[in-house]
Amino acid sequence: MYIVVDGFADPDPIKTARYPSNFELGAARAANVIHALTECGVDPSLFRAATTGKYRFPEDRPVSKEKSMERYVRITLIPQAS
Repeated sequence: MYIVVDGFADPDPIKTARYPSNFELGAARAANVIHALTECGVDPSLFRAATTGKYRFPEDRPVSKEKSMERYVRITLIPQAS
């Protein structure tokens, strides 16, 4: 199997030296979770990091009024065919 870790950011644009956009912020979230799990002994070769940045928010998609609810990481386990 492999493990996909998706990092998400809220829809408000960010532009800092560390995170030039929500894309980098989401990627950093995913990477932080992967680092924590590998420190706990999970094989690093199992992971795939993903993010969508601002492209996750189509114009007609309702966004939570609580922005913190849009800042999260989703972990998906994907079985591989043998």
